[in-house]
Amino acid sequence: MTPFYLVIAYVCLMHAGPLLNLFALIPGARVFPITTLGHLLMVYLTMRYFTQIGRAGLSRLDLLVTAFVVWSLASFVLFFQADNPSDITAYAYGVHLYVMPIFGYFGVKTISSRNQQRVLKFILWSNVFVIVSGLYLWWARPAFYTVFLREVVFTSLEDWSDWMMYLRLQSYLSSTALGLICAITVALVGAAGTGALRTIFVLAASIPAVLLTYQRGGQAGALVALVYLIFWGKASRTTRPLILIGGIALASVAIVVLTSNSDVNLSYYLDRKNDYNSSLMEGRRGYTVGMDYVTAFPLGVGLGGSGNAAAGASLTQWDKVVDANFMRIFADLGVQGIMLFLTILGIGIHSGFRRSKNIGLSFVIIIYSIVAIGTNVFDGHLTPQLFWLILGMADTPATAPEAKTVPVEVPLPAPDLSQLQPATSKPSL
Repeated sequence: MTPFYLVIAYVCLMHAGPLLNLFALIPGARVFPITTLGHLLMVYLTMRYFTQIGRAGLSRLDLLVTAFVVWSLASFVLFFQADNPSDITAYAYGVHLYVMPIFGYFGVKTISSRNQQRVLKFILWSNVFVIVSGLYLWWARPAFYTVFLREVVFTSLEDWSDWMMYLRLQSYLSSTALGLICAITVALVGAAGTGALRTIFVLAASIPAVLLTYQRGGQAGALVALVYLIFWGKASRTTRPLILIGGIALASVAIVVLTSNSDVNLSYYLDRKNDYNSSLMEGRRGYTVGMDYVTAFPLGVGLGGSGNAAAGASLTQWDKVVDANFMRIFADLGVQGIMLFLTILGIGIHSGFRRSKNIGLSFVIIIYSIVAIGTNVFDGHLTPQLFWLILGMADTPATAPEAKTVPVEVPLPAPDLSQLQPATSKPSL
């Protein structure tokens, strides 16, 4: 298979695990081999990328991402610090959730910028599938989906009634992941150069979905994406307002129809000020815990040491750090880790402007950065993999050709002229 189809297969595998889990075709714990298979595809393409490009061809972002991977893996030694509250087993969670998706950054750079645009459109419409299927499941509420929510999403809330599990739109991922998916999908319609009618359709699906997820970071990200479409979208200046008006109009109709068939109406989602305030207070407490980690361990506690996986498996003795990737990276990898990551984000945003000539990719990275302030987006299903793929596309020059194996020219040995006999001519008659 060519690198292009391997990247497409990778995106499909990232959807396949949670989708099969939704229909109970495989137990949730067995999603791990499916995602690992996808990661191994990207490891193979990463090896191919480094073999072909050589040291001289590496960009600044390539070097920074490589340094981030090396430090993340080397953080294994941090678990041996005295009084470290995290068990070293958490490192395995960290490698799978944080490090393995990074190889997608290098893997996607093995294909041409033209084929990257095709991958971008595939990501866009696969995201739309997640959103539309989530809206249908939330609206129709089939029995198998209620079982899925109770047994997979809300495992610790057995006393919840069925209708309470539908307060937040989940799809087959989670409300946190879906909120981000909605936001970046709005930006991707511009980055992928989608036509006017298709853009309106995407807006009509994404805007109601991001509201129903009740995911504040996703809602803020969707607003940023709409600003991008208004001022920098690929449509003409006269067409952009019409697209936006048409999309918002259809989205308004859709959300009224969707909420009219639910146990709670639209006013419930528009009047949850107290819930927002309580969530902010909880976030502040989680940041305080995170700073306790950093103060006690400036170099970090080790990859995965403060993550949800470690807390859920009782691998840490301290309170859980806030569900926010910047604070988690700060606590896990220390000052040098967070500085590396912030530099990667900054250069990635700049590369979208300068190298790939696609400002939409820069805005997708900006949206990830906004959501990561208060939410986990770089661990879990689908969202971290998409981030590193898009970051790799942003750092690929707009005219980059398909990476191919360069044939090695072996010089032929010089002929031995001493073995040649002089030609003899016969005397003419």
